[in-house]
Amino acid sequence: MDAKTVGAAIRQELPHLDFVVWDLEPLMPYFHYWRKNMVFIECEKMVASGIAERLAARPDFFKAHFFKGVRKPKRLSTLERPDCDFNVIILARAREKEPELEEKIAELILFSFNGSIPMRLGDVLGAVALCFEGKKASIPKFHKYMTERYLGWFANIVLFKFSKRFKIVGIREPHIERGKRNLEAIKEVDEFE
Repeated sequence: MDAKTVGAAIRQELPHLDFVVWDLEPLMPYFHYWRKNMVFIECEKMVASGIAERLAARPDFFKAHFFKGVRKPKRLSTLERPDCDFNVIILARAREKEPELEEKIAELILFSFNGSIPMRLGDVLGAVALCFEGKKASIPKFHKYMTERYLGWFANIVLFKFSKRFKIVGIREPHIERGKRNLEAIKEVDEFE
């Protein structure tokens, strides 16, 4: 199931609704172990539950797991399905256009980092590294979006580790230095007694 199909289903069920729908399709070639697409729907908070209920009632969505929330989507246990072919994440926030690839990456890292989606952070970071290595995404844009989501410190650590492990061109020295300092600070806190 992809964003286009989900968008068409929403238009059929709720033709006058304003929403944005996007998925992981641009990143799927970079995942090693993840084969289930995730579709994100962004809409006004007051219609988020209605979208979930309407889509869940459709036969073509019987193998979907639904998540809903503002910053930290949670699985809707009332719509739990035994077999999951894809995940639908409904974000209760309005957006006017589909996010850029770098913003999708930042969102995916955030949701994986806080445990909102059923995807390990390591799997996400591996795909992101390959995406950067292939020059499919802009590192400055990625860092900007991560900073906007209050995860600039984490982005710096990721970029520092990427600079040591992968052949990624375009990681600026200040990000590498800050990432190294942030990682050292975390290690100090971890060792503190």
